[in-house]
Amino acid sequence: MVIAAEQRLTIDAVRVTADLAAAAYCNLVEVALATASENDAGASTALVLHAWSFVDQLYAVRKLLERLGEVASGPRVTAFLDVSSEAAHLRNRTDHLHSKISNISAKKDAERSLFGCVSYCLDPELAGHSGHDALLVSHQIEPVRPGEAFSRGRTPGDDLRLPCGNFFISADGRVLDLDSCVTMLSALIRRMNETVEAQTAELIERLSLEHGVPKEKLRQSYGTGMRTEMLFRRPTAAEAEFINQLQTDGTGSQS
Repeated sequence: MVIAAEQRLTIDAVRVTADLAAAAYCNLVEVALATASENDAGASTALVLHAWSFVDQLYAVRKLLERLGEVASGPRVTAFLDVSSEAAHLRNRTDHLHSKISNISAKKDAERSLFGCVSYCLDPELAGHSGHDALLVSHQIEPVRPGEAFSRGRTPGDDLRLPCGNFFISADGRVLDLDSCVTMLSALIRRMNETVEAQTAELIERLSLEHGVPKEKLRQSYGTGMRTEMLFRRPTAAEAEFINQLQTDGTGSQS
């Protein structure tokens, strides 16, 4: 709690948005594995939903990092910003989709998808195929009409991640490598933790000397995440009958 409120809230926001991005990526993997051998339209919807949620959280992390100064600086931050750069374009596209449809419909090339394509690699055994090293799977929730094409899939390089990985989302001619974003974001968060801990230790040392406050009190922190439960007792049959009678009478009297 010794950290200034504005910086503390910004750091908290980075952590939460990073956690949400990681959750969205885990959801992508879970849906892909659960529907590996099915041609399920619901799976396409879920995959597109989680992929765009991932884009939203990446965009939020990028904007929050601008407020952190030296806490969020260095090669890991630069690497993350580089690999996630397309997230800004994709997020802007969805935010203004209603005003972009005219331009999208007038495009000369065949790629006119609104929500893009989610692609990934899959262990063929999971999908009931044999004799293949890996499958490249693409999902799109929009119809593909004659003369049109869905957005680009991306074939991985040497880094093939099985049983399921190499997630990409493509739209408007842009491609975002979700796996690389997760890897770089993880390294960034670890580095931020180290930096914040070091700066906080120095701050505690200084404030303790200046104000004579024990370091233990300055080190107090609060855990993250909370679940609240409220227990409500169901009325007994006699109580329910009595309440119903009052409502029927309309008097509200307990006589």
